[in-house]
Amino acid sequence: MRPEQPAQASPERVQVSAGERAQLGAKRPIRTEPVAHPERALDWQARRLVFEQTPLIEVIAEFNRYSKVPLRLEDPALAAKKINGVFDANDRESLVKFLQAFEDVEVDAGNEVVLVKQRRVYR
Repeated sequence: MRPEQPAQASPERVQVSAGERAQLGAKRPIRTEPVAHPERALDWQARRLVFEQTPLIEVIAEFNRYSKVPLRLEDPALAAKKINGVFDANDRESLVKFLQAFEDVEVDAGNEVVLVKQRRVYR
């Protein structure tokens, strides 16, 4: 993989090679960068969410894109917790069960919101 580089073409025209993606920003030039797992680029079409060492806050944000009942992280201490797994975007319950398996995570599933918070472990 090569480090992120500014695109050499004008903002109107950029060539993106296999294994790369273009990153657009309102106040910066278009940049091309390598894609870590190009074979997963279309997972979203199968409504499959793949997480590898993904912070919990990002996992929750991604699930919330697909769910009518949002997940809400109540404890910032869990935001950086790394999550690995493959989930069906329509199956929020699978994520809830997955998170409940962690000793330090408590999930309160209500009708209008699912609260994810740090479980207090007493020893």
